[in-house]
Amino acid sequence: MLLLTACSFSVYLIDVVAGAYFRAAFLSDVAAVVMLALASVFFTIAIVELERRAVADAANDNTAEPLE
Repeated sequence: MLLLTACSFSVYLIDVVAGAYFRAAFLSDVAAVVMLALASVFFTIAIVELERRAVADAANDNTAEPLE
């Protein structure tokens, strides 16, 4: 998921830079907003997945301090 986040945000960033410096933006305004929203959703899913794994690993490890 973090790879999807990086890819979608990179496309958005390249579009912004291309539009700012070269006046050659390839995404429309709506597509740019959708791309940024997708990057945000992918990032949120990735962080929730990492937190779920951390909690599962802590539950399997008896020596770890509980997350509260």
